Amino acid sequence: MNYNVIFCGFMCATFDSIMRLMIESAKEADYLVTTVTKQLLSPHSVITAEMRLVGSSRKELMKIVIDYDNVYISEPVATHLTPKTMCTEQKDDQCHYWGVIGGLFKIITDISPAYITSYLIDNNMNAELAVFKQYTLVSLPLT
Repeated sequence: MNYNVIFCGFMCATFDSIMRLMIESAKEADYLVTTVTKQLLSPHSVITAEMRLVGSSRKELMKIVIDYDNVYISEPVATHLTPKTMCTEQKDDQCHYWGVIGGLFKIITDISPAYITSYLIDNNMNAELAVFKQYTLVSLPLT
């Protein structure tokens, strides 16, 4: 399957870390990964990054939106993960970002969450690890 994943949220170190980890995780799963980011208009702007994951020669493309801060305003998509749809509390420390990205692993099942889990353990990010594991290990209501 091929995926077009749109990530959006407020510009922060957590957003950057997750993007880097997702790129590496997808590459390890033998996806061809291309990314494009939209230009920021101010230091406090919402950042949008698009990641295309090509894993097969099929023309089918599943579009997914990962909306960390409920800021996505473009056309609606069938799969739209937000803190609200995932029933996680949105906080200023961006800990909820890890829960939202954890939900992506329930959709793209051939990418392993091990790389992100290892990163969180190595950096003693216990609260973030708990949130991430909570959403990678349970069934999600994706409707």
